[in-house]
Amino acid sequence: CLCLAVLPPSRNAAIPQLFGIPMDRAIKHHKRIGRLFYAFVCIHVVCMLAGGTEKGPVTWSKSFNLNEHNLWPGVVAFAAWTGQYVTSLPWFRRHHFEHFYFLHLNFMFVGNMFTIFHNRFRAVVWVIPAFAFFWLDFGVRWYTKMCKKASIVEYEIVDENLVKLVVRREGFPGAAFDFHPGSYIWLSVDVPADKRSEYMRDDIIGPPAFPVNVPSWVWFHPITVSSFNPETSHLTLFIKRFAGADRRGDGLDEWSGQLVHTMKAVRDAKMKLEDVRVHIGGPHGNLQVDPASCDHVVLCAGGIGVTPMAAILEDRVRGAKSGAIKPGSKTTLVWTTRSSAEVAAFSYLFAAIAELDEKTRSSFDVRVHLTGGAKADPETATQSVKSVVAMATGRPDFDAVVAGCVAEGKANKVGVYVCGPEALSDAAEAAALRRGCLVHRETFEF
Repeated sequence: CLCLAVLPPSRNAAIPQLFGIPMDRAIKHHKRIGRLFYAFVCIHVVCMLAGGTEKGPVTWSKSFNLNEHNLWPGVVAFAAWTGQYVTSLPWFRRHHFEHFYFLHLNFMFVGNMFTIFHNRFRAVVWVIPAFAFFWLDFGVRWYTKMCKKASIVEYEIVDENLVKLVVRREGFPGAAFDFHPGSYIWLSVDVPADKRSEYMRDDIIGPPAFPVNVPSWVWFHPITVSSFNPETSHLTLFIKRFAGADRRGDGLDEWSGQLVHTMKAVRDAKMKLEDVRVHIGGPHGNLQVDPASCDHVVLCAGGIGVTPMAAILEDRVRGAKSGAIKPGSKTTLVWTTRSSAEVAAFSYLFAAIAELDEKTRSSFDVRVHLTGGAKADPETATQSVKSVVAMATGRPDFDAVVAGCVAEGKANKVGVYVCGPEALSDAAEAAALRRGCLVHRETFEF
C-alpha cells in the first residue's frame, strides 16, 4: 500500500497516462490507498498489543541494531503515520493547505525512515523504490516550475473576493506539457522582500515556540485553467478568496485572500504588476470522459466550480466554429451561483456563443441559476449574458435536466461533467448515474 500510495500523486509519472487516469482521479485513489495503508498500520499495532510486543530476542531493552527488529522505532513510525493521517483530514487540508503539504511530506519521511528502523528486512524493499520514485518526480516538478519563466500578462478584479489572471509560461505549450479542457496548473506568487510584510506574506509553520517563516513562492496551489488562447498561449485563471484560518485577525492569512489583496494593490498603484512574480507548474490533468465522443455534453457547475466547465464550453464553441465537433451534438451548461459578478466575468463565453450562426447557436443551451444572497442581482447579470442564457432563480433540478438531455433522440451518448459544492455535485452525479450517463466529477480536494 505504501508504494502504491506514492504513485498516483506523482504528476510527471507515466502511470496515469498509461491507464488514462486524470490527475484529480489519481488523487482520489491516493487518498483511498493512504487510508487503507493507515488501517493496516493500526491493525498491526492492535495485533502486537493483543499478542504481546516482546517475542523471543525482540525486547524493549535490546539495543538498536539494523540487522534485527527494533521496537521503539515502530512507536515513532506509528506516531508519524498518525500525524500524517490526522493532518490530511478534509477540514485541516482545506483550511491550512500549506501546513498540510509541509507536514504531509515530513511525516512521510519520518514514517518511512523509522519503519525501516523498525523492520529493515521487510520494509526496505517497498520504501526505497517509493522514495526513489517520489524524489525523481519531485525534482522534475521543481525544475519545470522554477526554471521556466512565467509572468502575469493582465489581471482584473472581478469583485471583492475574485480575481482574474492571464498568465504565460516559457516553453508552453510543448511536447511534455500541452493544454486540454479540464487542465490545471500549480501556481505560486511572490512579491519583493520589502513588501512581504503586507502582501503575499511569509507563512508561519511549526509550533509557537519555534515558528518558521516560509516565503509564499515556496507554496504551489492547484488552480484550474478556465481558458486557453491558442494564438498567444495565454492561460486564464479565476481565483476566489477562500475563508480560511485568520490568525492575524485581518482575513488575509489564507493564500487566495492574500493574492486578491495583492492584485488590489496593483490596481491602486501601490505596486507594479511586474513586482508580482509567479511560478507555474503544468498544466496537468485531463478528463475521464472525452467530450468529443459524446452526443450531448452536460456541464453542471456550482459557484467558482464553473472554471473547468468554462474551459470545456470554450473548447466546444471553438469546435463548433471550425466544424471539429461531432455533427448534431449538443452542449448544455447548468450553473448555480450566488454572484452576478461571477456571471459577468464569464460573459466572454456567452458572447462567443451569441456570435455563432443560428443553427450552430441552437446546439448550445446555457442556464444560469442565481440562488439569492446580497450578490445575486438578476438584472445586472442579465446585461452580461446576452440573449443566449436562460436566467432563473433558485436551485436547478438536475434530475429533470439530465432526463431531458437523455430523452432527446440524438443523444445516444450523454456525458455529464460536475464541479461544485459537495451537495450539488452529489445531486448531479446521482441523476446522471441513474440514467446511465458517463460521468466526470472534479475532485480537486488536495
